[in-house]
Amino acid sequence: MNPMRFQPRIDQRLTLMGLGFAVGIAAGLAAVILNRSIAGLENLLLPSREFWWAALIPGIGAAASWIMLTRIIRDNPGHGVPEVIYSVSMRGGRLRFRSSFSRLISSCLTIGSGGSAGPEAPIVMAGSALGSTFARIMSLNERQRVILVGCGAAGAI
Repeated sequence: MNPMRFQPRIDQRLTLMGLGFAVGIAAGLAAVILNRSIAGLENLLLPSREFWWAALIPGIGAAASWIMLTRIIRDNPGHGVPEVIYSVSMRGGRLRFRSSFSRLISSCLTIGSGGSAGPEAPIVMAGSALGSTFARIMSLNERQRVILVGCGAAGAI
C-alpha cells in the first residue's frame, strides 16, 4: 500500500477561508490598536487643553500627520474607501503594505489631537492592505486576492 495515497488534500476553498479568518483577525486587531492609540493620545494631550494655545493642537496634529505621511513614509494621501474600491476594480485588489500602517499612524495623529476626522476610512484601508499583503505572501490569484481584501475591510469594520 502506498502511504502517500491516504494523505488528506487541503481544498483551496478551505485554505481561503482560513486565510480570510486570519486577515479578519489581523484587521480587527489593527482597529483595536488604532482605537487605543487615539484614546492614549487624547489622554496625553488632555492637560494642555486648559491653555490658550490649545486651539492650535488639532492643526499641529494634522500637520504632523501630513508630514509623516508625505515626507517620512512617502505614501500618497488617499481617500480611504474610494481608494480600496479603485484598487479592487482597476488593479485586482493590489494595495501596498505600507498603506496599512501609514493610514493608522496618520489618523491617530489627526484624530487624537482633536482633528475632525473619523477612523472608519483609515481602518478600512489598513484592513484591505493587510488582506492584499496576505494574498501576495501566499501567491494567490487575483480573485482570491480580492476576496482577502474584502475580508480585511470587513474585519476592520
